[in-house]
Amino acid sequence: AAPAAGDLQTKLVELVAARTGYPPDMLGLDLNIESDLGIDSIKKLEILIAFAKEIPGAAEDLPEKLSTAKTLREILEQTKNTSSKPAAVKAAVNVPAVVQPSAATAAAGGMLRNLVHLKAAPIDSNAAKPAPPKGVVLITNDGSGAAVELKKAIKKSGGMAVVIGLVGDKNADHAVALADSKSVEAEVAAIRGKHGSIGGIVHLLPLRVAPALAAMKPGAWQQWIGEEVKGLFHLLRAAAPDLKAANDGWVFAATSLGTTASNGYLPQPEAPWRGGVIGLLKCASDEWTGCVVKAIDVDQPAAAVAQILAEAAAGRDVKEIYYRGGKRWRTSVVTTPVKADKKQITLTSDDVVLIIGGARGITGLVADELAHRAKPVLILAGRSAWPTAVESPRTSALTSPADIKKVLFEDMTKAGQKPKPMDVEKACQRILQDREMRDSKAALEKAGSKVFYYSVDVSDGDALMALIKTIYQKHGRLDGVINGAGVIEDKLIEDKSPESFDRVFNIKANSVYALSRALRPDSLKFLVLFSSIAGWYGNRGQSDYAAANEIFNRMAMHLSAAWERRVVAIGWGPWDQTGMASEQVKKQFKERGVGLVQPGAGRKFCVDEILYGESGPGSSIIIAEGELT
Repeated sequence: AAPAAGDLQTKLVELVAARTGYPPDMLGLDLNIESDLGIDSIKKLEILIAFAKEIPGAAEDLPEKLSTAKTLREILEQTKNTSSKPAAVKAAVNVPAVVQPSAATAAAGGMLRNLVHLKAAPIDSNAAKPAPPKGVVLITNDGSGAAVELKKAIKKSGGMAVVIGLVGDKNADHAVALADSKSVEAEVAAIRGKHGSIGGIVHLLPLRVAPALAAMKPGAWQQWIGEEVKGLFHLLRAAAPDLKAANDGWVFAATSLGTTASNGYLPQPEAPWRGGVIGLLKCASDEWTGCVVKAIDVDQPAAAVAQILAEAAAGRDVKEIYYRGGKRWRTSVVTTPVKADKKQITLTSDDVVLIIGGARGITGLVADELAHRAKPVLILAGRSAWPTAVESPRTSALTSPADIKKVLFEDMTKAGQKPKPMDVEKACQRILQDREMRDSKAALEKAGSKVFYYSVDVSDGDALMALIKTIYQKHGRLDGVINGAGVIEDKLIEDKSPESFDRVFNIKANSVYALSRALRPDSLKFLVLFSSIAGWYGNRGQSDYAAANEIFNRMAMHLSAAWERRVVAIGWGPWDQTGMASEQVKKQFKERGVGLVQPGAGRKFCVDEILYGESGPGSSIIIAEGELT
């Protein structure tokens, strides 16, 4: 028998309370799920899946149908009006298995240290020519003729395509400011109105000749990432309703990272920001299973059209492909423990190390490991102001976030306020952050390090460059930098606003560019960029985060070669008990065979990488994950 309406309401409120930590009496049925409760689309779907399991005979697609609801009341109302007849089981989509690192060898503490390699991956020469998508294909103009050539090839095969250029491009069918989301949205709507649904996107703009990174001014950096990376996101978002429903869609990007021969490693990137294009498409591949989605990096742009058509024929075999010397390559990883018997870098109490990301979380743990092993001067930089207010005795003895939220809600209500759950959540997080910051600084000083804290928004490149200038002036040196800054706002591409994309993406993209301009490589011992395994594998709902982390990865390669210094990006897997990854994100990675990083092992792994990691080909990107047990 179907549960009574009251029982369903109770169950739904209990599920939301369990996953948010809000007291049930705070969860009004008419509160907005996103803006009032702070529940993102990923967590919302997780709740709806659990809710559907409470309804006997619920249709398989019930969670998806309920996903449009804006409030808990709407979920309950839509549940009443939804048939309980199970939906027909859809045919399984042939999603290729993710390349898994060898677990034959593990570093100490159950951590896997994986180096990125390329391996040959030829295409079956007898593969049938692909039929073009049923809808119109949007092709961004590279300016060298590839877009026009691809348009002709699609038309010859019975399809339809239009070429989209930047403003002022007279050789394109449509011209638009790709970096402006509203302009892109309006243009795609106009194309849809004229030609029908969007059947695919082929982003050829990143094939154009790029300027040297060292010569790029801040305005130029913003322009190039705006047009090539954010522009692709705006196109994907505008076309999302069509591509999500497609069964034969194409989503390709052809990039020209650099022409250096691979020699079994990733190509040395001369245009490292284009890594953001690759990371973005890896997530689109996970979200739109009815499309063939691939990032294709080429060394000969003139051959890009033939290679794209070949990739369309190959189907969904892999997400990331490299063409070098006429051969096709795919990525793989090789587990390679660090050589702990030969120290590459020596740190002492005289060294000055900047750690960006605040005095808490993962960066706080790594700072503590550095303090215990080398006692350097530690300069901590984070967005939050240093806590000065004394915590209320009403919460100071409480440790559970749920208990703290309950007290905060009671106090706000008694004070005559009408607090939304998000207001309570922010107040609770501020209390927990302040505690962690105070405790972290005290622990670092007890271990023997001198500690300084600066508040800075690193998404503002000028502000970060000013801080680094101040450090050189006040301390006379800067020997090492760890950039662990980052935020996540998980949402599917179709649900993510451009403003949210910018908040997540800019923190990493702008901060690493600022570091490339402000640091003095001649006296620098190391630069470590905290990347994420999401950039390597891709992950549903993390398109902005994956794009930003792939820029970290390629910038590490570029700066390591340009500076001849130890520059490394560590692509962390999800950390257990700490870090930003939600339980749903951790679950997604565990299903792919990616183990959780234990805090004790992770902090040791990081400092070992700094002290013992060797520079050289293939050592600038480390994929770090916990070994599965």
